[in-house]
Amino acid sequence: MARANHRRTERLARRKLLSRVIILSFIFVSIGLVFISRTSDERFAPLRNGVESTAGRLMAVVSAPFRGLQKTRDNFSNLRSAHAQNQGLRRENVQLRQYKFRLRALQSKVNQLESVLNIEDGLDIPDTRIAVRVISETRGPFVYSVLINAGRKAGIKTGYPVMNEAGMIGHVIRVGERSSRVLLLQDLNSRVSIMSQATGARAILIGKNDEPPEIAFFDRLSDWVNDDLIVTSGDDGVLPQGLPIGRVSRGAAAVRVILEANTAYNWAWVYPFEAVPTPEQAPAKVLVQDEAQDEALAEGDAGEAEP
Repeated sequence: MARANHRRTERLARRKLLSRVIILSFIFVSIGLVFISRTSDERFAPLRNGVESTAGRLMAVVSAPFRGLQKTRDNFSNLRSAHAQNQGLRRENVQLRQYKFRLRALQSKVNQLESVLNIEDGLDIPDTRIAVRVISETRGPFVYSVLINAGRKAGIKTGYPVMNEAGMIGHVIRVGERSSRVLLLQDLNSRVSIMSQATGARAILIGKNDEPPEIAFFDRLSDWVNDDLIVTSGDDGVLPQGLPIGRVSRGAAAVRVILEANTAYNWAWVYPFEAVPTPEQAPAKVLVQDEAQDEALAEGDAGEAEP
């Protein structure tokens, strides 16, 4: 029993000695590596390169399990995130299905009402659009406009509305072969027929340059409520109905519209929209002939009426 205890004590002493030797060796090696890495003597260059290469491979081997654990943890984190996103998408899908059913029912009702009232189906907003880039801006006391890099060659015509991803920014006023000038809604010369999407009230939107555009020529002030969406009414026959413009902002002095589109225009879309044509005037000769025929018929009727 005493011999076994003596052997056990010797083994523990040898292990302690070995561990101390290993620790001291690592300390001396570390000091040597620091000295070699900091010295500029070229004699130590091969040794320094070899030590660095060996240390790099050793660190790669030692860090491999830790990288594996980190990757595993990231995978579990991604799985938890994907599960949460999947649950959210499932709930959103259920809501979208309900909205889809309601949309179909409303579309069916709208189609029936259009059929009864004999109204043309479809929207005024064109399905096609022309992508353009804003290449320059003009801002001054009397002019608010931008130049776009498309013109007649791209199919653009005067009067076409111009929009970006947020809302309407203006309409085309001059067209060149490869460029066009767009008058912004803020310009003093801008006049756009608008309506409130909530109440259907009609008015004219007037540009005010540095200030937000003003709503003018309306019937009742109560029809214009803060934060109501303003869209083009299409009453002037120049712009399509339903283009988003901005939100109502009522103040003490005026009712204005905060534009949805920001002022940093980079890319935009031009919507090809043919304005409603005005009635053509009949030629003067035709009018004279019609009047002569009417007089002849009137005289004939009078002659037949005499006894």
